Amino acid sequence: MERDGLALIRDSRFGMYQLPPDWLELPMDGGRSVMAEGWPKRFSFDAIRIPLNLVWAGLAQESAVSAAIRFWATPTQRGMPAWVDLMTNVTPGYPAPPGITAIARLSEAAQAGQGNLTRMPRVEAAQDYYSAALILQARLAWNDLSLNLAAP
Repeated sequence: MERDGLALIRDSRFGMYQLPPDWLELPMDGGRSVMAEGWPKRFSFDAIRIPLNLVWAGLAQESAVSAAIRFWATPTQRGMPAWVDLMTNVTPGYPAPPGITAIARLSEAAQAGQGNLTRMPRVEAAQDYYSAALILQARLAWNDLSLNLAAP
């Protein structure tokens, strides 16, 4: 399951940033996956869990994590982008909420193999439940990774 899941993530990246979409369709004939009909074709609030879970699993060097880090580093007038339309490469008129920022910081720190989480948002910064949950998950993931990095 892990091998097939990783292959699916690697083969299902779209747009200028080569990111996975929030929703994906797998053709019954076994062809290449496509972005799901009936859903916005974005890397956003659902797909954000892909880099989180890859990093948490100790797979911070996966190409989907690297692609997300490059996307989040894209300069905009509004700060870190919250999402991107994978068809047009357009980002929204507002910055990423603290939960997405937490996952970006976790991904950057895990790829670099260093524990500087001073820029990691705190739960108090979250304006809603989902953002708070993402911050907590990012912090838990980092604690797990830090323990594994420190082990002999």
